[in-house]
Amino acid sequence: MVHVGQHLHGAGDHGMEDMVEMFAIAFALSYAILDSACRVRASHGRARLVWLVTGSIVVGLGIWALHFISLLCLELPIPMAEDPMTLAVAAVTAVIAAAGSLHHVNRGVSGIPPLAVSGALKGFALVATHYTIMAAIHTPATIQYDPRMIAVSVALAVTISVGTLSFAERLRAVRPLKAAAERLGIAMVMAASLTVMHNTLMASGRFVPDDIWREHFYRGGHVHLLPEAWLEPWVAGASLLAVLGLAIAATVSRWRHVRHTARPAPDRLTGLPNGALLRDAIAARLAAGRGCAVIAVRVERYDGLGQRLGRREAEQMLVRVGLRLRAAVRPTDLAARLGGADYGVLVDDPDAALMVLDRVRHRLERPVKSGPLQVVLPVAVGVAIANPGDQPRDALQRAQLAAVPAQDHHLAPVVELPVAAVPLRRAA
Repeated sequence: MVHVGQHLHGAGDHGMEDMVEMFAIAFALSYAILDSACRVRASHGRARLVWLVTGSIVVGLGIWALHFISLLCLELPIPMAEDPMTLAVAAVTAVIAAAGSLHHVNRGVSGIPPLAVSGALKGFALVATHYTIMAAIHTPATIQYDPRMIAVSVALAVTISVGTLSFAERLRAVRPLKAAAERLGIAMVMAASLTVMHNTLMASGRFVPDDIWREHFYRGGHVHLLPEAWLEPWVAGASLLAVLGLAIAATVSRWRHVRHTARPAPDRLTGLPNGALLRDAIAARLAAGRGCAVIAVRVERYDGLGQRLGRREAEQMLVRVGLRLRAAVRPTDLAARLGGADYGVLVDDPDAALMVLDRVRHRLERPVKSGPLQVVLPVAVGVAIANPGDQPRDALQRAQLAAVPAQDHHLAPVVELPVAAVPLRRAA
C-alpha cells in the first residue's frame, strides 16, 4: 500500500447535512428490508411474487442509491467523470442479489441455514455495489485498496445483513401500528450499523493521482465535482418516496389481513374455512341447544419441517393436510384451518366423533409425497365434546389439550416409511 493519496472518505467535504442524508437513506433501506422480508413471508401465491419483485427492486435500488449518493458527494482537485454502463451494472447486481436474499430467507434449504445464505447475498449486494460504483469513476488517478479494510467491510456487511433478516424473521406483529413501531425501532439501529459499514468501505481505499497530475493534486487546486452531482437530492428523494410507498402498501396489506381474519372467510393458503368461521359455527350450534364434538389436529415440529424441505414445500404439506381433512369428514361436518399448522373439525353429531376421528387418523397416517421424498407427518390429534353453555374457544382448547403427539417420524428418499399409529384419547 502506497502511503500517499487521499482516502475516499476524505475526498469530499462531507458535512453534517451529508451525514444526515446518508443516515436517512440507510434508515429507509433498513425499513424496506424489514418490511419486504416480512411481507414475502406472510404472503402466498401471486401476492408473494408481487412482494418479492417489488421488495427486490426497492431494496436493491436503495442499496445502489446509498452508494451512488456518496459518489456524488466526491470532491477532488482533478477532473472526474463516470461510466453510466458500470453504474447500471451496479444497480442490476444490487437488485438481483436482493431478490436472491428475500427469496432464500423465505424458502429455506435443507442442511444450510437460510439466514446465512440470505445474509451472504445481501452482504454481497452491499459490498459489490460500492466497489462497482467506485469502478465507474473515470479520473487521472488509481484507487488503491487495503485488503484488511476490505475484509472488515465484508464482515460488517454480512453481519448487518444476517442481523436485519434475523429480526425480520422474528417480527410477528400483524396489527399495522404495532408492526410499524417494531420496524421503526429496529431500522434505527440497523441504519446506524449501515452508516458505520459505509464509512469502513470508504476508508478501505485511497486516490493516488497519475504522475502528470500529482503536483496539481497535492497543491489542492480547483475542486472538481462529478457532472451529475446535481442528481444527489433527486436520488435521495426518489429513494425515500419508494420506501414510503412500500411502507404504505405493506400497511394497507396488513389492514386487509386483519379485516380478512376478523370475519368468517376462507383461509388463503388452504381454501378451508378459517378459525373465525369455525368458532361461529360452533357457537351457532350451541346456541340452538345442540351439542357437538370438536377435533383438533396439529402438525408437530412444522418449523423444523420448513427448514428441511423449504418453506414453500412445507406450506404445500399444509395444503395437503387440509385436503385430506376435507375428504375425511362427512358432508355435515366442517373442517377449518385455525392458523399455522393447527386445524379444527366440527362434528355435528357427538356420537359420530370417534368414527370421524378414525377416518382423520387413517388419512393423515398415509405418507405425503414431496419431490423424491415420502413424508409421514408427525401429527397430534384430540377430540372434545361441546355442550350447550360452553364457549367455542374453550371447546377448541380442550380438544387441543387432548391431542396426543404421534411417535417421531423422519424423512426418507423415495422409499415409503413405516406408519406409526397415532394414539388418541377423548376429553369430556
